[in-house]
Amino acid sequence: MNIENENTLKKALEKGINLFCGAGFSVEAKNFEDRKLPCGDGLLLVLKERFNSISEYGDLIKACTFLQLTENEAFHSFITEYFKVKSFEDCYNELLKLPLKNIFTTNVDNLWFKIFSNAESGSLNNIANNGSVYGKNRHSGIIDYYALHGCVENPKAAYIFSKIDLATAFIDGANSWESLSKETESFPIIFWGWNFADPAPLQVMYKKKNNINNNQNKWFLLYGDNVKKEDEDILRALGFNIIKGSTKEFLEYIKKFNIENKKEKSDSYSFDIDDKKYCIPNKKDIVSVPIDIFFSEYSTRWSHIYSNFIVKTHHYRDVSNIIDSGRNCFVIGIRGCGKTTLMMQLLKDFDSKRKKHFLIEPTVFDVKEYLRVIGNNNVLLFVDGAFQDSNALSLLLQHKNIQLVAFERDFDYESQFHKIELYGLKIIDITEISKSDAQEILNSIPKFLLQKKIGTKPIEFDPTIPNLFAGNVKSINFKFFNKFYSEDKDAAEVFLLVCYVHSCGVPCSFDMVYSFLGDDKYSWQDMLDIVERSGNLIKTDVSAFKAYDILQDYYSCRSRFFAEKILEKLGNYNGDILGKVLKRFVRKVAISKICNYVKFKKRCIDADLIYKTFKNVSEGIEFYNLWLEKDGNEYVYQQEALYLSKNKKYQDAFLCIDMAKSISSYNPFAVQSTYAQIWFDSNYDKNDKKVLKKALELLEECCCNDKKTRGIHFIHYVIRVCKFFTKYGFSESKSIIDSALRYINIGLNPENFELSNYHKNLLKKYKDKFAKIKDGVDLN
Repeated sequence: MNIENENTLKKALEKGINLFCGAGFSVEAKNFEDRKLPCGDGLLLVLKERFNSISEYGDLIKACTFLQLTENEAFHSFITEYFKVKSFEDCYNELLKLPLKNIFTTNVDNLWFKIFSNAESGSLNNIANNGSVYGKNRHSGIIDYYALHGCVENPKAAYIFSKIDLATAFIDGANSWESLSKETESFPIIFWGWNFADPAPLQVMYKKKNNINNNQNKWFLLYGDNVKKEDEDILRALGFNIIKGSTKEFLEYIKKFNIENKKEKSDSYSFDIDDKKYCIPNKKDIVSVPIDIFFSEYSTRWSHIYSNFIVKTHHYRDVSNIIDSGRNCFVIGIRGCGKTTLMMQLLKDFDSKRKKHFLIEPTVFDVKEYLRVIGNNNVLLFVDGAFQDSNALSLLLQHKNIQLVAFERDFDYESQFHKIELYGLKIIDITEISKSDAQEILNSIPKFLLQKKIGTKPIEFDPTIPNLFAGNVKSINFKFFNKFYSEDKDAAEVFLLVCYVHSCGVPCSFDMVYSFLGDDKYSWQDMLDIVERSGNLIKTDVSAFKAYDILQDYYSCRSRFFAEKILEKLGNYNGDILGKVLKRFVRKVAISKICNYVKFKKRCIDADLIYKTFKNVSEGIEFYNLWLEKDGNEYVYQQEALYLSKNKKYQDAFLCIDMAKSISSYNPFAVQSTYAQIWFDSNYDKNDKKVLKKALELLEECCCNDKKTRGIHFIHYVIRVCKFFTKYGFSESKSIIDSALRYINIGLNPENFELSNYHKNLLKKYKDKFAKIKDGVDLN
């Protein structure tokens, strides 16, 4: 058998599950003619044996429609007798050991009543006779049985087989269908032996007011040998987990599950301490925020999560399945792919025996305090910004009573993976979404935010949420900043200051604002007023109070992604203003006042941001020279070299990276890699083959010897090997192509978790290119 998200299914089988049974469920039962109960075409053949009038029919529903219109009494009597169960496979009794909640079926046989005749406790309530005991059966052992198409246990009632009956079944059986609607929206359910011939279940489950897509715990059993691609595609698009196998195989699986589930579990899940600050807020305590804020400001609020309006992508099921396996999990992805949103959805909706907690960018101090609070209790801990402090993360991983689900950007993960590699976390990259995810997301976006031409086509080239939004959602109107700046220059510049500092991964302290504005012009009261005039564009970062020793106010943007987007847009269209703020910052704010400077300095001089901001190269060089006066570390020289390289100032770039290489001490391979890249690029047009090969040799040393971030070096190496081939052909490139392929295969190894899916996909493209190159040569 093949079962998707099997760990989550096992939890549902242990805690309680609904069943929806079609004809395929009953195939291991026999009637009083000692024949197995038929389904689909099998039933049509049986009817043809009994009724000559339909001998030429090829469609079951049409045949039943005709018989009900012409020989209804004979047809009804035949169905009543033929579908009475005499015997069934013993493994059906294993179902009695499951905590069943409700049974819905389109079958008319009485197999379930025969199964429950063997039950030691519990009973089946036929709602056609007794009405529903919904709400009480959870504790009384009574299971409601919904025979949606009639049942031989109620021979006086009609059977629903014909087109006319199927068309009216939903209206006539409103209460039964409403119960199905509620169950599929909220509780785990397995669809077993049903096909798409009857549209009523789909109609009720996916009617507009239902929220079935919020239920990620629904499975569909497809017979493994006869799976139609169109059925599988539709089910995946509808959010089902697929089980491939036969009814008998699945019954045997349940038998095995029941045996394993008898094992005692000794974990303690009780909790009698004050852990409120680690739990999600109560719904009644949160502020309601319009849903359009989520799409326009890249900021998820708890009111959005409680509304269930935000789509759960297929990654929710995948991560849930890993959590249900009991393993620690590391969720990575690009900026804006929905990591924090997914974490918040799991915190609210994931069903866990363990108490659910969360931490945001914890330090070692935060972790020690948390460990003191939880003691030996078993907890499920979600950590956002997990590499804020890698020592804090390692400390959490050392405690067996904590099941950890960590979230971090792919870049930070790839650069620090080596620090946690030995802990054996399960890695899942959620960067890419499926086409059905994309369509659901588009359906959820308020119409006034959508472009005129909408669709999922953009994700065919880049299957990510930011790309989907870029192609469909109206751009955030950053033109507000021009008016903001003209009306209140000081507040606008402080807002940009906060965005800049927050984009580097740290909060902006009041000390930093004080130095930036200068006490020669403003009092501290004036400065506080300036900060407040930025309004809701920035917020007080309460979490920073405990992270830093100095008691003062700390500020951040609404979200880090929002801060980065503002800098990106202003860098493109208002570079003069942003450049002015950046140069003022580096002149006036002392290193000693910058929060977590070790982290800040790796991002504050990023060549991509400086390239967008300073179109005039001399101004960009001036900015880097200001930083060199402040702190002449290798990062500044390295980023300046990249900035100059982007501007095709290769000679100057080489001088900068050469200086970085000479003073580098912390991570020589990172600098050597940039050195080799620039050396190669600066000499590419000079037709000096030996120099290019030397540069490639340096890059290969990084690929071979850097145990920390070698995967990133693979990318730079294979890109330049391809450029070398383009210039000098295969005969000169054969050995380095073989070398590049070796590193590509290492990077693509399924057991290699150091690279994100984005970079693995890039390696796949180059692997295909090199394969075509070699095939072309071999063909000659």
